Amino acid sequence: MTWTRRPVRRPAALVCPGAPGLAHPGERNTTRNALGAAGGRPVLPTVRKHARHADILLTLLVATSTAVVTALATGLLITPRMEARKKRLGDVHAARDAFRTHMSRIASACALLRQVPPPADDEPGWTPVMRQRLASERERWWQQLDESTRRLIDNVAAYAESWGPHMLVGLAVQYAGNARMVALSERQEARKAELLIALTLPVQRQFFGWPWARARHTVVDGQSFAQTIARINTDATAP
Repeated sequence: MTWTRRPVRRPAALVCPGAPGLAHPGERNTTRNALGAAGGRPVLPTVRKHARHADILLTLLVATSTAVVTALATGLLITPRMEARKKRLGDVHAARDAFRTHMSRIASACALLRQVPPPADDEPGWTPVMRQRLASERERWWQQLDESTRRLIDNVAAYAESWGPHMLVGLAVQYAGNARMVALSERQEARKAELLIALTLPVQRQFFGWPWARARHTVVDGQSFAQTIARINTDATAP
């Protein structure tokens, strides 16, 4: 009896697609084809890596150039114009504030002059010292009127043109000119204070009053101002 040795069938190796170190034969061929002749390094991944770096550098260069150009244009063109505009606006607001301040000073000085008249010579209770002090105080109020009307007429171009409507520009010019002429005239002091008050109050409300007050008294203030101008033109400038 002859014994015959049967060959042992071994099971095929199980290959997992995601297992490390094990690759499909087709994948080994692809990897082998992608290897370069020098050193066995892959060629295509290196090219793609350099391409990505070039794109990043180009993007950074464009962004940097844009930022530099924008900064230069802003510093050379836009910033000087904005600074000049800011200064002009500041000057306009300063001129308007001065206009308002001088009108308020004129109104207050005229009210004080009308409320505190000089005492009569035979009025009892007034000593010579008090008479002198009151005369000095009234003289100071008249100096305030003279200074305010002078500054209004000297700076009329600075604040009158800052308002857009032509009506307001003409109103400011007429007010400054007539107020100065009343202050320079030889009218009696009581008459001067009366005319200056009549000139100032409607103009002050139209320029610096509340919006609803301006709209409500526009016609009335215009008529009152025109009537005061007519009185100034027909009045005698000397007592």
